[in-house]
Amino acid sequence: MKAKRMLTLLLCLLLCLCLLPVAGAGAVTLQGAGTEEDPYLIGTAEELRTFAEIVNSGVIIPMNGGFCVRLTEDIDLGGIDEEGNGIDANRWTPLGMNAFNYTGVFDGGGHTVSGIYVHAEGGDDGGNPGKCCGFFGFLSEEAKVRDLCLKGSVTVALTDEDEACVGGVAGISTGEITGCRFTGSVSGTGKGNCSIFAGGIAGECTAEITDCRADCSIEAAVEATARTTPAKTPER
Repeated sequence: MKAKRMLTLLLCLLLCLCLLPVAGAGAVTLQGAGTEEDPYLIGTAEELRTFAEIVNSGVIIPMNGGFCVRLTEDIDLGGIDEEGNGIDANRWTPLGMNAFNYTGVFDGGGHTVSGIYVHAEGGDDGGNPGKCCGFFGFLSEEAKVRDLCLKGSVTVALTDEDEACVGGVAGISTGEITGCRFTGSVSGTGKGNCSIFAGGIAGECTAEITDCRADCSIEAAVEATARTTPAKTPER
């Protein structure tokens, strides 16, 4: 009986902790519960970066299976200068990568996230976002991204035997992308026997992309024995 009561108290405590506002390493508190019914409300660059840190750290496991967000304002991440060059100090790390893919609902609310600068080097799979490069890294089957406008530059540089998927919205998407737009540039370069899958919306996609538009340049440049492959899309 005592053990059962202790287990009940621990479960109640866990439930209460999951319902509290979440704070990241920068001590920025996110308002909301992170559910689809009560998403985190994000309106600043600091809040968006905090959210990405939480998702990519894998420290907090959301009870609903994925962190849900709704943007409340246009956001400038400050990663592009006036001449269109990337600013390393404000580089964006793809949201959802490696073992911690994004599985939630990201509702842009028609807002724009600008100043996105993603630049990754190819290498090992452990912690390197170069394998899966975009505003989002990897969108899982449960993920839904909608009504989001993105502006910026996404680039990846590979070495021999590397493979990477690079896209404006997501590197790889197995979830739903609806009503989104990417403006800017997508670029992949490689040396040796490497592979680059590049696309304006997603580098590799095995799910639906609906009512989306990409107004961007797409470049894949390789040297020696490397091969370049167009974006992977589902068979119709």
